[in-house]
Amino acid sequence: MILTGMGCDGLKGCRSVLEEGGRVLAQDRDSSVVWGMPGAVAQAGICEEILPLQRIRPAILRIAMGERK
Repeated sequence: MILTGMGCDGLKGCRSVLEEGGRVLAQDRDSSVVWGMPGAVAQAGICEEILPLQRIRPAILRIAMGERK
């Protein structure tokens, strides 16, 4: 999960997560204070979903339970 933050350094970490078989979700622009990091990941096209803050917890729980989108 990549959350609000400045810059694009989270992009490298998210790429590493994907290389190891993980999944990446990003916080949406409207609920982010700064959309720098989640925006970089979204623009790179490497996140599975772009979600508002209130939908992040349910998405993480869904993934933890082994369900797909």
